Amino acid sequence: MKLLKHCSKCGKEKHILEFYQHPGMLDGHCNSCKECIKQRVRERYRDNVDKGAHILQCKLWRHRNPERVKGYKRKWNKANKKYKKMHQHMRRALMAELPNDLTAEDWREVLELFGHKCAYCDAEAELLEQDHFIPVAMGGGYERGNILPACPSCNRRKSAKSPLAFLGIRKYGEIMTRIHGA
Repeated sequence: MKLLKHCSKCGKEKHILEFYQHPGMLDGHCNSCKECIKQRVRERYRDNVDKGAHILQCKLWRHRNPERVKGYKRKWNKANKKYKKMHQHMRRALMAELPNDLTAEDWREVLELFGHKCAYCDAEAELLEQDHFIPVAMGGGYERGNILPACPSCNRRKSAKSPLAFLGIRKYGEIMTRIHGA
């Protein structure tokens, strides 16, 4: 086994242990050394610190001004009808190909299973929304076992993310056990 490797960033030849492991690479290690990767991460963080603060300010503004946000969305939807329609058509086409058999009784049973609380954060909300555990974009149908109660906040945050990426392995396992163990 070759113990030295050439770093593609700094150009130095270093011991193989100075490279992160990467199963997708032929030799099983990244092409950039750990030092170069850490430097790139520090630079990216430094370059995006202001961006992160700006994003938080925007989220806070949207939270404090829901009526203005609704107005902006209405205005955008009116000005971009063809894009809105196109998105709706794509979603309907996707939904038509997926299972679609959740009944009102199934929904009541799912609510009971989760104690009328959000499946993700366990918060009691006045209005629990029906969330696709596996998003429609990933092939999740409108059926029992895939529709979970979610507070509006969690439903928006999860969006079309995979449940495992959104929840982490532990919470994902808990929900899967609840859904399929019941």
